[in-house]
Amino acid sequence: MITNQNKILPGLIPPYKDELLSSWIYRLAIEHKIKPQSFTSYYLNNSHFWTRDVDKFQPVEILKKISNITGLNIEKINELQLNSFSNKLFENKLSPSYTDGLTNLGIYHRNRKRFGLLTCPSCLEKKPYFKKEWRLMTSIACTECKCHLIDKCSNCQAPIIFHRLDIGNKNKFNEKPFYLCWNCNNDYRRQIKIIENSSLLFIYQNYINNLLINGYNETYQYSFLYLKILLLFFRKITTRSLKWNRIRDGFIKEYKLISKEYYTTNMIYETSLEFRSNNLPHLFELLNDIEHNFIPFCKKNKIRYSDFSKDDKHLPFWFYEIFMKYY
Repeated sequence: MITNQNKILPGLIPPYKDELLSSWIYRLAIEHKIKPQSFTSYYLNNSHFWTRDVDKFQPVEILKKISNITGLNIEKINELQLNSFSNKLFENKLSPSYTDGLTNLGIYHRNRKRFGLLTCPSCLEKKPYFKKEWRLMTSIACTECKCHLIDKCSNCQAPIIFHRLDIGNKNKFNEKPFYLCWNCNNDYRRQIKIIENSSLLFIYQNYINNLLINGYNETYQYSFLYLKILLLFFRKITTRSLKWNRIRDGFIKEYKLISKEYYTTNMIYETSLEFRSNNLPHLFELLNDIEHNFIPFCKKNKIRYSDFSKDDKHLPFWFYEIFMKYY
C-alpha cells in the first residue's frame, strides 16, 4: 500500500543558500502545484504546521518526513532552522518561546501579529526566497544589494506572511510570487531604499554578517560573546525603569535621537525595524572603539558596570575587564 509516508516528491527542488525552512517548504508546495496547507497536511501529516514558528524548532519525526519526501538528509534540513545559529548568535540551544537575538512573529493561528519576518526587496527581485538572517534582531540591511530591509507592506502596513499568499478559495490552487503582499497584493520590490557603502549602517551590518559567518573575529573568540553585549546594550536603551536609566538617557543625549520606543518598549523583540536601524549602528560604533568611544561615553554619563550587570551577573569576561582597566 502506497501512503504519504513512502512517497517521494517528483521534483528535486533543493533549498537555496541560507534559506529558511518555512520558505523552502512553501516553495516545494507551490512548485508541485499544491496549496501549502494541503501539502503539509498530506506529506507531513501535520495540519498545524503553519500555526507555529516553523523555523525555530521541528520535532525529529517531522524532519524525518521532510527528509523522506525530498531526499535531503536531516543534517542539511537542520541547517535551514534558526537553531543553526547556536553558539554564533546565542549560546547553546534556542528556546521555542523566546531567544535573545531572534525576532518574534506573534503567532495567532496562521496569522502573525508582529513584524518578525524581514526581507530585502531587491533580493526578492533576483531570486524570490526568504533567508535565515531575516529573522535576526541584528539584521537591518542587505549588504549584497546595499538595500534597507523591510518588515511590512508600505501600502497596508501588514506583516510579511508569505504562507498566506494562497488564502482564498480553499479548493483552488492560487499561485502568487513571494514579492507580493498577501493582504493587498502590493509589490514589495517597490520599497527598495539604497544605502551607501560608507554609511555607518552598512559598516555595522557587514561587521555583524562576517562575525556570524565565521563565529569569531580578530577581537572576539566567540561571536555570541560580543552579540550578547550588543543586545544587552540595546535592551538598556529601551528600559522603562525610572531608576536604572543612565544608559538610556546618556545614549539619547549623545546621539540626539527621539522616539517613544525608548520609554514604552517592554521587550526588545517588540522594537520596530526602524528603531533598530536608527540605534544598533550607534551601539556598534561605541563598542567598536572601547578606549575612544565607549569609555568616554560611560564616564561622561556616570555609567558603571552594575548598570549593565544588574539583570545578568554572568556577562562575558572581556566586558568586565574593560571596567576593571579603565575605572
